[in-house]
Amino acid sequence: MPQPSYNIYFEKENIEDAVKCVNEHGYCVIKNILDKNLLKELKNSIEDLLDPSNDFEDGGFSFYPSIIEDSLPVRKILEIKPYMRFMEAILGSEDLTVHRSLAILRGSGDPTGPWHTDESLREGEATLPDDVMNRFGLPNCWFYLNGSHPERHGIAVIENSHTKDWIPPEGFEFTPDKSSFHLIGEDKNSCHQDLNVPGCVEIIADPGDFICFAALTYHTNMETKMRRHSIGMALRPKILKVDAPWPLTESGKVMIENFPDHLKSYVEEYVGFDFNWRK
Repeated sequence: MPQPSYNIYFEKENIEDAVKCVNEHGYCVIKNILDKNLLKELKNSIEDLLDPSNDFEDGGFSFYPSIIEDSLPVRKILEIKPYMRFMEAILGSEDLTVHRSLAILRGSGDPTGPWHTDESLREGEATLPDDVMNRFGLPNCWFYLNGSHPERHGIAVIENSHTKDWIPPEGFEFTPDKSSFHLIGEDKNSCHQDLNVPGCVEIIADPGDFICFAALTYHTNMETKMRRHSIGMALRPKILKVDAPWPLTESGKVMIENFPDHLKSYVEEYVGFDFNWRK
């Protein structure tokens, strides 16, 4: 698919224009945020936590919620000045805390995923963990540690799908909760899994690049044709309080206790994440 006519790639010194791109089009790529040493450490950390027996199968998919609690390399991301400048700019605050973190490991043969938004648009009280954590309009921030390219693996987004008045392209309609969309006439709860959608942009990025997309932006993983590692971490302004219905895990408590003093402010309002919580 052709790349967009506007620029989505920004040097790490050009934070202002990167933020503007997210606000206008729903996504951006900032170049060369991770150095080679941290890139290697992050990959090794994912392997240690998600494939400790070295038996991960082709076509497999595994994830590790709250990886920051158990991965020292992930905590080092908070020391990357261009990353933090971007987060402060896009969130409009310098007083930030870690909101969520996640690691994903995909094996060769994992298919294109369903289009979706991570923001919880379901009405009413929270009954799922994403209802608790994903109602703040926070941007999605990812490091695709093997890069992103349609010939290998990575992420695709639908440009300009980050606004509240966005509707699916002609021939498509939302699922009832608006978490995804499908072709008109298909089951109302089905989610489209094909990249042939108007507005689709298949992101091309290098391993050290940082990919950000807005809270509402619809996105999906492209078909995985070789082993893929990715790390996501969201921050939030401390003024946004989370009344978590789950207790902080022991690993979370240990993390906070042992967090470096110069970074400790970033976990002062940390609440963790319970993937299995239901109400």
